[in-house]
Amino acid sequence: MNTKVLFSVFKRNFVGYLSNPTGYVFICVFMLLGSIAAFLPDEFFNANLANLDQLNLWFPLIMLVFVPAITMGIWADERRQGTDELLLTIPASDFDIVLGKYLAAIGIYTASLLFSLVCNLAILRYLGNPDVGLFFCTYFGYWLVGLTMIAIGMVASFVTANLTIAYIFGVAFCAPFIALQWIDQAPLPGEIALLLKGFSIPAQFELFGRGIVHWAGIVYFAMITSTMLYLSMVLIGRRHWTANQRFVGSFHYAVRTLSLLAIGLSLCFFFRQHNLRADMTEEKLSTLSKETVRLLRDLDPEHGVVIEAFLSPDVPESHVQTRLNIVSVLNEIESICGKKVLVRIHGNIQPGTEEALRVGQRYDIKARDVFFESRGRREFKRVFMGISFRCGLRSLSLPFLDRGLSAEYEIIHALCNVTTMKKKRIGILKTDAALLGRFNMETLRAEPPWQIVAELQKQYTIVEVDATEPIKERFDALLAVQPSAMSPAETEHFIQAVRRGQPTVIFEDPFPAYKLGDVAGTSEPRAQASGMMAMMGRTQPKGVIDPLWDFLGLDFDAPSVSWQEYSPIRKLRQLPVGFVFLDRSQEADASVVEPFSKDDSVTNMLQYLMFPFPGRVTKREAGTLPASDRPLTVTTLLRTFQHPAGTAKIRDIISRLQGGDQLQDASWLRDGVVIPDPIPLAVRVRGELPPEVSDVPPILDEGAQPVQPESTRIDVIVVADIDVLTDELFHLRRRGNEVDGINLNFDNVNFVLNAIDSVAGDERFLAVRCRRPKHRTLSKFDKDTDKIRRGTMTEIARLNDKSREETQRIKDAFNETKTQLQKELESGMNEKVLRQATALVVLHKQYMITLEKMTRDLNQEMERAEVEQNESIQAIQGRYKLLAVALPPLPPLLIGVVVMVMRRVREQEGIPTARRRINQPPKKIQLAKKR
Repeated sequence: MNTKVLFSVFKRNFVGYLSNPTGYVFICVFMLLGSIAAFLPDEFFNANLANLDQLNLWFPLIMLVFVPAITMGIWADERRQGTDELLLTIPASDFDIVLGKYLAAIGIYTASLLFSLVCNLAILRYLGNPDVGLFFCTYFGYWLVGLTMIAIGMVASFVTANLTIAYIFGVAFCAPFIALQWIDQAPLPGEIALLLKGFSIPAQFELFGRGIVHWAGIVYFAMITSTMLYLSMVLIGRRHWTANQRFVGSFHYAVRTLSLLAIGLSLCFFFRQHNLRADMTEEKLSTLSKETVRLLRDLDPEHGVVIEAFLSPDVPESHVQTRLNIVSVLNEIESICGKKVLVRIHGNIQPGTEEALRVGQRYDIKARDVFFESRGRREFKRVFMGISFRCGLRSLSLPFLDRGLSAEYEIIHALCNVTTMKKKRIGILKTDAALLGRFNMETLRAEPPWQIVAELQKQYTIVEVDATEPIKERFDALLAVQPSAMSPAETEHFIQAVRRGQPTVIFEDPFPAYKLGDVAGTSEPRAQASGMMAMMGRTQPKGVIDPLWDFLGLDFDAPSVSWQEYSPIRKLRQLPVGFVFLDRSQEADASVVEPFSKDDSVTNMLQYLMFPFPGRVTKREAGTLPASDRPLTVTTLLRTFQHPAGTAKIRDIISRLQGGDQLQDASWLRDGVVIPDPIPLAVRVRGELPPEVSDVPPILDEGAQPVQPESTRIDVIVVADIDVLTDELFHLRRRGNEVDGINLNFDNVNFVLNAIDSVAGDERFLAVRCRRPKHRTLSKFDKDTDKIRRGTMTEIARLNDKSREETQRIKDAFNETKTQLQKELESGMNEKVLRQATALVVLHKQYMITLEKMTRDLNQEMERAEVEQNESIQAIQGRYKLLAVALPPLPPLLIGVVVMVMRRVREQEGIPTARRRINQPPKKIQLAKKR
């Protein structure tokens, strides 16, 4: 290799392109097209992600326009000007010439890409906080795409001597590698179509666009690049062929080119099978957790697993991140599991189509209405976001993955369950809470089971446990909700089961939500049946639960509820002080304590919990054994973490509610019991009891011989609240991270499932369940729009207050006049009284007309406020779009102008002033001077 010649060829082409203003015109067009594709579509702001997803969709097509503009003159211009023969006479090989021109084209493209990189990064940094790793990995993918398409375009330039034809050939040669992404729409067998689609440039770039550097993609681009460069060398070397050698030479080099291509394809398949990749994103968006990878490595299904995802192509902003997570997780699962799991992602399912009907009938996956805000308006859209799992004859479907769910957990959880033959058994104690549903005596309808039951049925076999008889069966875990409401016999049987070592999770609440509803005068389903029994005089006495607390070494403060004044959302929604929030994000404050136990796997990864009116459960110093001899260990899992905090008597809360106080004011609580130490809300009791302590004999079948166990293992979790597992928390979870500025991303469901899994001895999903991938958003745009929305909310609140005041004033005036007329009517039925009665009727009509007009005016004012909000948001989007589209082309345009001026100046250097055209007077003036 002659490096001097190579560098000379590189310099000649590179400097020649950048010293010509026409080159900067193409760069400006490239920048403009990239900016339009990245920031102009509404989907950029609708998705609200600080990345280049929109540009990724259009980048291959932009390159289809830009790359031929770079490559068309690489060799065609040399042949047009007749300099090709002079170039080929220099002492260098064909490889030096081809490589030098290729590196020059790469240099030009790299310079253009650097312009785009700097401008786009500045725009994203202005609008938000982009993931730098994702951003640079995306541009690395852009660079690889350019390397490949430039090599393809060079072949087109070597074919012809006409620049226009070279440009057209460049587009034609590159187009098939891009068009392969739509090959699945062609009438081809599915496997063949997917295989061909995987070898398209957009498909190979996809992982780079998600922040993953993978060797399979690098080898793919290197394979095409090397093949095309070799083909360029063959084309430039045709001048040495004689007329007799043309056919033989063409066949010979065609075989060699195909052999080189076959070697590259073999390397691609090799690296694809070995999954050599690295997640370069800062948030590790495309990396599965270690626990998930371990579960996938241990997966050993009897039959191959088929996972099919049915997704709509366009989803609202609220579900964009969930869709990205689904695609990312499925791709990672396929790369890790290999042939064990076949993943098919159908990303273009539209409601109302034949394909949507087939998916609904076969997999029970249907489109759902998703409500969202677009340009300030409340809208809804029907979207598909379901996944089907099949393993042999077993199948399982996730009909819809809402935005509050962890895609990684839901998918790996369903995958493991569909491949598992035997499930563990969970017993649900039959209590007044009725988790499994019951018949409502008031409505004469069957109440459905709680959603926590449906969640547990995905992983466990659920069995209802009736404690009216001794509990003989041993379960992997026993779930007891409000056991204090059971009868004495049921309570005794339950306590004996716990003493025999039955792993148990207990949810005991001194003031459940349905009691709050009873106080407020509302009717809740869980209280209706007990109310009917009380009306019929068939109430039964409650059992005494204290022996259980004494055995476990706990003290449950039944007459009181705990409170903590800290509330991160009280500024927007008035909530009772009895709503206790535990927030890990506040740990940075030195005045707070750790709310979640880091020593227990149930709570060490939780972030944010809400407990409505919880109780207090503490370690009891006096119990069955002295504290020093007690073999059971009590660990606090959850506790309050900020002051002031304390307890309040339930009777005081009830009296204040009955008096009309909504409990928002916390001043009366400070006058009560304020506890300086953190208040435990959930504890875990573990230990090994010797036979003399666990003195409950085992339940034996008839004829069996009793065998005294050496020890009894106790594992019990006690939570001082049952509202953490109600359906309302599941609904809040589905509403997502932020709703109207309120953080609803509670971990209550995760905590309940973690507790049951841990007690049941199945901790496979604990860490996966609590993992939260974080996508970077357009924070500046969010702040601007939130400010506008808060102003609109304030204006609407002012209009409502004004309307209420005016309505009350008119109503008071009407009532006053009405009272006066009624007094006069009572005096007798005379002509004057009849006129007054008629006036009363007219007054009432006027009152109703006035109220109707006020309501209409209020609605118009609210509609006008919403319209102004929409216009303001659209104006902000328009301003950002204008800046994002107009600014990037300016730097290369200015440099092009400078280059043009400098070139003009250099052209006039050494030319006498008299000969310069610019200084010569017009022709008419010259003729006049001659005359």
